[in-house]
Amino acid sequence: MPIFTKEKSPWAVAWAVAVIGAIFTSIIVGVVFPPPGPAYLMTVRDYEIISDLSGKCLSVRPPYGFQDGDPVEQWDCNFYHMGLQASWAFAPAGVAVDNYQIISLNSGKCLEVSQASGAIQQSKCTGSDNQTWVLPGPLPTRVTKVAIKSRFSKKCLNAVVGVQPQDGDVIDQQNCSNVGNQLWVLSRIGDLTPPHDSGKGQLCDACDPSASTCQTNGGKCVGISNGRQWVCGQGCGPAAPCPSGYMCSLVQTPLQPTYQCIPGLPLSFQCSFP
Repeated sequence: MPIFTKEKSPWAVAWAVAVIGAIFTSIIVGVVFPPPGPAYLMTVRDYEIISDLSGKCLSVRPPYGFQDGDPVEQWDCNFYHMGLQASWAFAPAGVAVDNYQIISLNSGKCLEVSQASGAIQQSKCTGSDNQTWVLPGPLPTRVTKVAIKSRFSKKCLNAVVGVQPQDGDVIDQQNCSNVGNQLWVLSRIGDLTPPHDSGKGQLCDACDPSASTCQTNGGKCVGISNGRQWVCGQGCGPAAPCPSGYMCSLVQTPLQPTYQCIPGLPLSFQCSFP
C-alpha cells in the first residue's frame, strides 16, 4: 500500500478544518498570536527573581538598602525585614529587544556589575552597559527559568551556595554555563513603579526611613503604596501649596505626624518612573 494517495484522509480534512476555524476565530475575537523570537517589552514589569538552586530571592541586603553600592545577595523571600528589597522592575534598555535594566522597587536603583570590583550591587541608574542585562528571549508573563547575562562582562548572575543555603549568601557573576546556580525563576508580582533616584532628596525621591535624606522644603520620608515604598514628601500648608498632582496631607513619618505633599491618591498612586 502506498504511503501517499490522491484520496484525502478524513483525519487530514478534519485537521485542516480545525486549523482554518481557529484562525478565523482568532481574527473575529481579536486574538493575536505572538511572533517567534524575543518580544519587545512595551511596559515595565515587576518580578521576584528566585534562585532555582537555593529557592531564595535576589535581594538588596535588608533591612534598608537605599545606598549606592549596597550588595545584592540571596535572602528568604518572606524574611520579616524584607519589604521591597527583593522586588525588581524590568525596563527596556536601549534598542535591543532582549536588553533590560533591572530596577529595585525599594530604592529606584539599578542592579549592576561593579566596574571596579566585578561585585553585584545596586547603584543609581545611568543606562551604562554594566547596568544592562540580557535575557535569552521574551520577558515572561508567567513563572519561568532564565539565565541573566551582563552585557558588560558577558557573564551570568550566579548564586553561590554552600552545603546548606543561607540568608546572605553571595551573588556573583561567572562564565555562563546554564546550570542550576545560574538559573533564576522570574515570578510575576504587582505593578508598582520604581521611585525616583536623583540622589538629591527631592519630592518623590526614594528615601531611607531610618535617616534624614529628604532636603526639599521641609520634606520628610513618608510611606506610599500602602506603606510598601518610602519617598520624600515636601512640607506644605496654607502658604506653601503643593505642586500639581500632589495633595497636602497629614501623614505619619518615622518621627512624628506632619503635613506633606504626597501623590494625589496615596493608597494606589506611585511616583512616576524616572
